[in-house]
Amino acid sequence: MSAGSTLQAWNVSDLDDLRTLMGRLRDAYEGDPEAGHGMEDALLRRVLCLIVEGHPQAADFAAVVLEASEWDVTRWYA
Repeated sequence: MSAGSTLQAWNVSDLDDLRTLMGRLRDAYEGDPEAGHGMEDALLRRVLCLIVEGHPQAADFAAVVLEASEWDVTRWYA
């Protein structure tokens, strides 16, 4: 996973940002499953932080990011 992908995950502050990154996550899985897995983990961590911080749309963030768990993709690390 590129450092840019991780940094982008930490820039998520609203649902539009998250949905944009979810699209990039899907693309990452198609091109490089290992990078996709790393990006998914970064997004999950960011959403957990938003939940802990009491973001007013925490439930919506969780619902969006959990959609990735339904995807038929290969998740692995080297």
